[in-house]
Order: sequence, then structure tokens, then C-alpha cells
Amino acid sequence: MRSVRVFYRQQGTLRFISHLDVNRFMIRALRLTGLPIWYTEGFNPRPYVTFALPLSLGFESTYSAFDFRLTDDSITDREVYDRLCRVLPRDMIVTSVGTPVEKVGAIAFAVYDCCYANPVDASAFYAFLQAGSLVVSKKTKRGELKTRDITEQVAFSAKEEGCVELTLPAGQDNINPTLLTGLFAEKSGCTTGPKIIRTAILNAERELFR
Repeated sequence: MRSVRVFYRQQGTLRFISHLDVNRFMIRALRLTGLPIWYTEGFNPRPYVTFALPLSLGFESTYSAFDFRLTDDSITDREVYDRLCRVLPRDMIVTSVGTPVEKVGAIAFAVYDCCYANPVDASAFYAFLQAGSLVVSKKTKRGELKTRDITEQVAFSAKEEGCVELTLPAGQDNINPTLLTGLFAEKSGCTTGPKIIRTAILNAERELFR
């Protein structure tokens, strides 16, 4: 038995489905491939599928990953790639298949493109990030609302016209980019939110999670 990690893009209309639905969808897709998937044991066996960093509803991603296990070690990565490509829809594109290099716990950062339809809004958002302290309100697991200064944890840069790149903590200490875009909207009066695309998942050394 061996573990397999699949990297894929999730874009277009698929940004409107929840992570729970993506999880169910991937399990069905794996069953359709006919691959010899390892199932969990117990009263209700199911395919063992885990996602590296669940994607928030409404986001697109060019860098997402999930793991599963094969009971037949002779199945090649290329065969897994080909079979998945045959059953997945056009807005979910497999980019690579391989053996996991790092554990999911190694994830420390995620990179996002925040792209506004109006470049003026993007410039204003970039200026807002530069202006001073970034104090956001975030709910705890207990549902309590707490304020937090994340100024030192946010890295940002201007990209092509209309887009700002954010690098934020992820994994154990996850900061959603909507905390910043929402705060900007609240303070600026900007009524049009950006399209948010996750472009990378990084480890503590800020290298691509593999």
C-alpha cells in the first residue's frame, strides 16, 4: 500500500461549492476511476481521502492537494493522473501526481491573489495595507469574537494591474484573506469585493508544500 498526493486546480463555477461537497465529489471521482483505493476499516468503510488545506467557499485555487492510498503498488503516478483526468470536470484540473514529501502539518503559509475588477480599488487596497496596523476581528473555535493585530504576519506585493498578492499564515494558525479585504471594504466603503485565488501553499521555510 502506498500514499499518493494529487495537486489540482479548482476554478470557475467550482469556487461556489463547499469543501464538504468537494470532499464528497473527490471520493465519487476516485471510485469512478476504478483505482484500487484503500478504504478505512470499521462499521462504515470509506475511501481514505485527506486535503492539505481546505479551500474557502468562493475562492479559486491553482494550488490545492489531496492524499489517498492505493492497495496496489504497481499503479503508476501516470496512470492515476490519466484516470482522474478522464472523470473530473473541466474546472477541476489535475496538475501533478506523486508521493507525498511533507506531512500536512508542515503547512505554514498560503499565497493569494486578490484581484479587483477596478484597478483603482486594487491600488487603494494596496495603500490600505501599507498605511498602518491591521487589526481584525476573528471568531474563536468557541464562537467568541476577538480582535487581533496581524500587521507583522501579513506580506503583500502589487502584481499585475488590479491584483494584490497576500502571503498569510495557514495551517495551525490560519488567517483568511477576507479578514483583510473585509476590513478594507469597511473602512473605504468599497462595495465590490475581489476575486480571490490561492496560488501556493508553503512550508515554514516558505518553500512550496510538496
